[in-house]
Amino acid sequence: MTTTRISCTAALLLLLGSLSPCIAEQTYMECTFDDKAINQPIGTGGPEVGEPTWIEPNISAIVRATPFATPSLELHSTAFAGGNVGFELPQQVTSGLVVVSMDLWLLAPVPDGRYTIAISNQAWESLTDLGFDEEGRFGIADAASTAATVEPYPAERPLAIVLAYDLDAGRYSVWVDGVRLVRDRALSAAPGFRRVVVSLGPDIEPLNSLRIDRIVVTDFISPDLVYFDCNFDDKPINQPIGTGGTAVGEPTWVEPSILATVRAAPFVTPSLEMLCTSAAGGNIGFELAYEPVTSGVVVVSADLWLYGSGPGQSFLMMLFSAAWENLPRAVFNEDGSLTVEDSNGLAATVPSFPTGRSLPLVFALDMDADTYSAWVDGFQVVSNRSHGVSNANLYRVVIASLYATVAGPGLSIDRVLVTGPSSLVGVESPRDWLQGQPVLGPPWPNPSNSVMTMDVVSPSAEIRVEVFDVAGRLIRRLADRAAAGGPGRFSWDGTDEAGRPVAPGVYWLQLRSAEGVATRKVVRM
Repeated sequence: MTTTRISCTAALLLLLGSLSPCIAEQTYMECTFDDKAINQPIGTGGPEVGEPTWIEPNISAIVRATPFATPSLELHSTAFAGGNVGFELPQQVTSGLVVVSMDLWLLAPVPDGRYTIAISNQAWESLTDLGFDEEGRFGIADAASTAATVEPYPAERPLAIVLAYDLDAGRYSVWVDGVRLVRDRALSAAPGFRRVVVSLGPDIEPLNSLRIDRIVVTDFISPDLVYFDCNFDDKPINQPIGTGGTAVGEPTWVEPSILATVRAAPFVTPSLEMLCTSAAGGNIGFELAYEPVTSGVVVVSADLWLYGSGPGQSFLMMLFSAAWENLPRAVFNEDGSLTVEDSNGLAATVPSFPTGRSLPLVFALDMDADTYSAWVDGFQVVSNRSHGVSNANLYRVVIASLYATVAGPGLSIDRVLVTGPSSLVGVESPRDWLQGQPVLGPPWPNPSNSVMTMDVVSPSAEIRVEVFDVAGRLIRRLADRAAAGGPGRFSWDGTDEAGRPVAPGVYWLQLRSAEGVATRKVVRM
């Protein structure tokens, strides 16, 4: 099976939805370290074999099995002078879109020194510098000035960095943990991409090392832009949820009148049980970590489970801007109906919402057109409607309980997810989901040696979900049936049609419907 990925200019980079002339996907560098010997020094064979081009003598570079789910590279300085590690392309890239993505892991702060990751051109002019200092600050800078600062920087967990360069326009953007911190900023050096250099300060102990899970350089937006993802799967069961914010998969606040407890049921994975202890009601809020989403298409989804309806019960899922402007909201009313509302008034009514099972809600907001679409339980109930707020941004999701008490029915929340369109649209325009194209969401976990799960959205009832190997041979058919239009979820356990485990390697998931085809690459370990 031959696949082609669409590569876009800065319009896609900035999530504005338009496409430039398309070119085939090209990967300039992919260093994942997954095939390297654990607890052994990394080689210097260069990007062609997934290794650095050079390692200076003062640097220890060892492949480790932890702390990431897959092998990563541990770097630390063995001398006061410090040193660096370089990843260099065979030749400079001078035009088009270049996207650098890397997953980092640090302890904070870094004692006695700092880490710097520099992206430079052929002439060693720095396009962008990423710096982690001993004070706990993370800065993004170029030759002109500091572009953005995070203080303190996230530590002791994966930190996803994405830099995207429009070399023709001479501009770049940067995302940190899925949040865009630098937007369409002019390059202060001659456009051109040649190398990534990681520099380490003096006398860094191994315990305080920098860990790199992967460095990938491509000509397309590769990672999904996840603004936050709270699924509660890593939280202690039967314990109150914390309020560390979305950076650690928790709410930003839980009002005192709300009991918010992680439970093993009723969903397949752990979820958040929400009960109200006061007739005055209360709410839970999830805020984006750094800044509001102001452009492009942003998708908000949550899986809810309501235990019943009746007098004294009402729940709301509300989307707000940074200024607390009320964007679309879903209201679960006392009479058992569900309404979708916005600043213009009532948008849709579902006479009887499902209870006693998972109920997915999805909002897709076009931040440039100030319109939105909504899906309830897989059915589109609102299509491209104005929400009545001009120049809106999205900053928080609030789930509220009104009038219910702890003795009455409650609400469970399985996942609150806010993404950019690439995580749902794959190879096509960010607006395709709003225009009725089939969507195959990113499989998770990926890579994996266990069960992979993927979300699909198809306007038509007839869908086919299949697994192919790299030669295009059909490995497994996951679905070939009539299914309700809208979101659905499928899983692959890594076996073929006969139930035999497949060999480790690269495979392709394909969703086919009357409207088109969507494809995703997965890796079995």
